Amino acid sequence: MYELYPYFTNDGSVGLYSFSDDDIYHSTYGALSEAYEKFILPADFDEFFKSHSQIKILDICFGIGYNTKAFLNYFFENYKKNTSLKNNTIASIDTDNKIKKIFIKSIDTDKNLIFLSPFIKTSKKFYMNNKINFENEKISEKLSKKTKQKYKFNKFINIILLKKLVKIFPEILDDEEFAEILKMYSKFCDPNMRAIFKFYQNQGGINGSLTRLNVFLHNI
Repeated sequence: MYELYPYFTNDGSVGLYSFSDDDIYHSTYGALSEAYEKFILPADFDEFFKSHSQIKILDICFGIGYNTKAFLNYFFENYKKNTSLKNNTIASIDTDNKIKKIFIKSIDTDKNLIFLSPFIKTSKKFYMNNKINFENEKISEKLSKKTKQKYKFNKFINIILLKKLVKIFPEILDDEEFAEILKMYSKFCDPNMRAIFKFYQNQGGINGSLTRLNVFLHNI
C-alpha cells in the first residue's frame, strides 16, 4: 500500500518525511514559509514584472506543490488590481501590471503527490504531531514549536489547482488508490476541498452547472 509520512510544520502547513532518506522534504519551521523565503521572495518578481507580459515557471519535483502555490498566492496578493470573487470562485481578474499569461510546467514522478496538492492543509491553527507515523528524535524535537504565520494563503488557489487537475487528469475522479490515500490521510487534508472533489465526482467532471457549483461552495 502507498504510504506517506506527513506532519504539521510549525507554521501550520503540512510537510513530508522521507523514510528512505531519513530526512524531511520541508523545513519544520514551516513548509509554506520555506517556499516563500527560499524561492518566492529571493526571485525579485517586482523587477521581472516591470518588463514582461508573461511568465513561465518550471517546478521540478513538484511534490505537493508548495512552490507553485506560493507563487500563485504571492501574485494574486501583490499584483492584483482587482480580483472579483463570487462564492469563492474567481469571477474576474484585473491586474495593474503587464502580466497577461502565467505558464507553469510541473514535473514529478509521483502522481499521487501531485493529486494531493490541492487538498493539503496550509494554515492549520491548532494541531498535534503526537501520532506521526515515523520516528526521528532530531526532527521530532523541532516540531510543534509554534511559528507565527507570516503568509496568508488564499483558499481559491487550491480550487484553481483542483479544477486544473480534474481537467488534465480526469481519471483522478475514479482512481481507487487515490481515494484510499485521501481517506487514510484525511487529518492532513482540507475537508472543504474534499467536498468540492466529491462534487466533481458526482457531476462526472468539471463541466457541471456553474450555478450549482457556486451554490455548493457557498454552502460549505
